[in-house]
Amino acid sequence: REASTLPLEGELNDVRFIGNSHFTSSALQDVISSLPSDLSFAHRIFRFYYRQLSINPYTPQPLEDALGVALTNYQDEYRYFDQTGVENDIATLLDVYNQYGFHNAKATYSYDFDSTNQINVLTFSITENHQYQLDTIVYQGLEQLPADLLYQIRSMLPTVKGIYFNEPSIKSTADAIISFLQNNGYYYSHYTQPIVHSSSVSYSDSVVIPFIIGKRCVFGHISIKSDFKGQNPISSYLIRLMFDMQPGEWYNRSKVGSSQTNLYNLTTFDLVSIDTSSTTHGAEIDTLHMQVFLQYLKQAEIIIAPYINHTTYDNFTNLGFETSFYHRNLFGAAQNVSLFGRYVLQDFSLLSSPHSIAQEYQIGGLFSQPVLFEVSSAKIDMSFQTSYSYRYLNSGLSTQTIPLNMTLFPLRLNFMMRFPSHTFFNSLVFELFTELQQLHNFLDVSADMYTNSQTTEELLAAVQFLSTFGPINTYAGDQLAHPGQIFSMNLISDSRNNPFSPTKGLFLSTSFEFALGKLYNFRRLQITYYQFFPSGQLSTFACKFRLGN
Repeated sequence: REASTLPLEGELNDVRFIGNSHFTSSALQDVISSLPSDLSFAHRIFRFYYRQLSINPYTPQPLEDALGVALTNYQDEYRYFDQTGVENDIATLLDVYNQYGFHNAKATYSYDFDSTNQINVLTFSITENHQYQLDTIVYQGLEQLPADLLYQIRSMLPTVKGIYFNEPSIKSTADAIISFLQNNGYYYSHYTQPIVHSSSVSYSDSVVIPFIIGKRCVFGHISIKSDFKGQNPISSYLIRLMFDMQPGEWYNRSKVGSSQTNLYNLTTFDLVSIDTSSTTHGAEIDTLHMQVFLQYLKQAEIIIAPYINHTTYDNFTNLGFETSFYHRNLFGAAQNVSLFGRYVLQDFSLLSSPHSIAQEYQIGGLFSQPVLFEVSSAKIDMSFQTSYSYRYLNSGLSTQTIPLNMTLFPLRLNFMMRFPSHTFFNSLVFELFTELQQLHNFLDVSADMYTNSQTTEELLAAVQFLSTFGPINTYAGDQLAHPGQIFSMNLISDSRNNPFSPTKGLFLSTSFEFALGKLYNFRRLQITYYQFFPSGQLSTFACKFRLGN
């Protein structure tokens, strides 16, 4: 083949695996460091023309130089054969196979030129040999635990007789035992390197995991240290109300973590750290004194700015001006208060025709109070949101010369019950919503549009625009009135490891809402269920289910 298509000297164009059956080649590729060159489309184009033109004696030198300079920008896309790196990859592959019971696996490599495909190929040759099975796993050191805890741990242990050796699974079980112990007072608990006894006759493994339990511990005094940074302090009572850990209880690592999460949820702290400050040693039980460190965020913000956005549902480009005030701790109990005022021009691209622009003046606010009160171990948050807007609505039709004036006054009251972290459900949300509405000059606008309609098409267009507001005029007239109330309840369970890009866990939402009023009356039940399973290092299997009535 032409020299312009040959690989660079020492370049690595492909990595292959032979002899592997337990692991796919793509799975093995993910654990090694040797990677083939991955040239972008632009790089391939520049390289092709540079190589073609460089062997052409009539190519202008400036053109060849320019292409050469362009190629230097893509040098990082080349990968080269590295013997030291490949030898490390051999060790990595054998370690991976060893973790899954292939204790006698062998691996070699070769780096050759594939004359058929004209590429340099790195080939890993693997001999897997026998996969060892588990005979026994001994969890050494747990026998000294109280009988009730030992019983619970035994229910966590998987059946191992006859299954293949799997180091990640063994480690996962050991980690689960440590997590259980550290959530039941054993702060010092840990395990040391497991001991594996292998039989080359029966191709089986016996594993001993030494556990170091240590003395049981209780929570002692919990002190609070704060870096206020010039901000208003939050009341000590509310801060301590966020603690799931309490003095005198058995040490519980999960409660330490959930207490930290509760404090972050107040949205007033930039940093929350919870750690032991000192230890009081006893004959059988140690007391761990805890310190909570809080670093405050800036609490008050004032924003004055123009803005522009595009709403997809009506395909409008909107221009406006907004001023807002936000405070994270207005009254010393982490109350969030937000006040705003804005002026909006809807579909401002129609500035050349002023009568076709809808205008809105709006003021509003939001008030939220975390932990308004407690019911048993559940915390109740409250929020209230409202706004008042006055709109000048235009249809964009030539028949409308008077804007339709409308007032909107929505009210939304929300109560969220947050359950402890060990429960299946995370929260229960109750919400009440209503919106007061008023049309100030519906009859005048109707008469204006009907009078100015000269054709059937203009009349139908006027009817279509006015029909949207007809029901509001029927029940409200020129008075401020509400069409009804909407009550809703939503029970949520969420164990996803990441709400935006989950790889495992579930999300379950059971919502019920009903409306009573003059303009609408309905009942609705909806169940949403998402489940995520990791199916590889870079892939996730997900199923989604929805049911509603």
